[in-house]
Amino acid sequence: GVNEGNFPNTSCVNPIFNQQDEEYLGNSDLYVFSRNFEIEREKIRFNSCIASSLGEVYISYRTTDEEGNKMIKSPFVYELESLFDRISVEKVVAPIVYMKDRFVYVLNNLASEDEMMYFLINSKNDNADLNILSDRTSFIKSYQHINYLSSLEEKRMTSSELNEYTGKICGEENLKILDEIHLSASSLNSYVACPFKFFVETLLSIQVSDESIEFKKNIGSTYHEILMKYYSETTDLYDVNEEKLKDAIDKTCEKMYGIKNDVILEKFRKEIYETAFKLITDDITNRLNYYKKTGAELIPSMFEKKFETEEHYGGNRFYGKIDRIDLERSIDGKLTGKYLIYDYKLGTVGGLRQCIDGLDFQLPTYYMAAEGIIREEFNIKNPTCLGLLYYSVEKVKRNGILLDLYKKYLFKGNSGPRDVLSKGSFDVVMDWIEKRGIENVDKIMTGSFNLPDECPYDNSDIRCPYVSICRYDKRERKRGENGEQYVN
Repeated sequence: GVNEGNFPNTSCVNPIFNQQDEEYLGNSDLYVFSRNFEIEREKIRFNSCIASSLGEVYISYRTTDEEGNKMIKSPFVYELESLFDRISVEKVVAPIVYMKDRFVYVLNNLASEDEMMYFLINSKNDNADLNILSDRTSFIKSYQHINYLSSLEEKRMTSSELNEYTGKICGEENLKILDEIHLSASSLNSYVACPFKFFVETLLSIQVSDESIEFKKNIGSTYHEILMKYYSETTDLYDVNEEKLKDAIDKTCEKMYGIKNDVILEKFRKEIYETAFKLITDDITNRLNYYKKTGAELIPSMFEKKFETEEHYGGNRFYGKIDRIDLERSIDGKLTGKYLIYDYKLGTVGGLRQCIDGLDFQLPTYYMAAEGIIREEFNIKNPTCLGLLYYSVEKVKRNGILLDLYKKYLFKGNSGPRDVLSKGSFDVVMDWIEKRGIENVDKIMTGSFNLPDECPYDNSDIRCPYVSICRYDKRERKRGENGEQYVN
């Protein structure tokens, strides 16, 4: 467009001298780059373009760029407008046309049947004028069929009554299957992410085989087992015992039947060794830092600790397995009651905000269970939690829920989670997360498996395995007050 910086071009501006400098040098018979000359030359080009027209001339300019930043029309346009009086300018200057409006389908200017169908099915007017289809009988039937299905979907989403289009699990006989649900932090996370996917996998027991997902799960399980074997068998707190690590890897890889090629298996072992070695080295550095600052040691004490509890989440029974619990030991060798929970993750790890938003219940659930485990197994009446941390195996990074009092002991410098909690705030947040968990458990137990407001796979590289049977459509209208989707 004819915008400032484009026409005249910005190269017309001297990068070194301003206009006064140029005039001063010119008066001294020193002629350098002439700003005025270049602008005049651009103006000649502009006038030549207009004069070469054989018919009408359209001059356009942009008001914003691709990022929404304001753009100014060229001074040449201002000069051109000054040639006309106010009334004439109003006649020759067209209203602003926004780029998005240039591609809107116009009813009387549809070029193909595809455009017609697109216009009709995206029209908010349910009683679209079918006269535009003239005598296209088959086309009209196709549209009417699509429109009928759309009306069914609308009823299913907004109807306040149960009918054949809403499928709430109801009736005592049907609700009995909900009593068999195996509740855990993972199942809560799964339900929050997508209640429909949770329903399909948990209640219908439908599992779609996805090699990439299964491979990641197997790799994650492999690292869990290796780290459990290593930490439970080694007594070296501050040195990597390479023999123990290799032995743990060899024993774990013996159980793997998917890799039959010896060369590939050896390469796989090497990669696992390098990744595990980095993680253990980082863990040793972190525990040494804690020892230097506090004079006490954090001892990896419990690994893959299974639990079953009914003390939280409204008395519902929850199952789980805590990857690792480190207990603090004083110089005289006694346990102080302080502890740190770790949960290993393969890649990226979340933090406090995901937990507060009710999207992640894993670390808080482990905290609720760990308090009882430590009291019972170590006879510690008042255990004190230092933090709840995810530990990324591949990225060698920690994040999670941390108490501000202990951050300087657990992390070096400014590293570590930005969001930390005081002891009072920690207790409040744990109570808040538990209440959110109870709300979701109640929804599960009453058979509410509505689709999420946003599909978790929308901005993901992974394709949802249940997309062929899922009714989610991000273009659908906003749900009404009674518009929960239920499943038969």
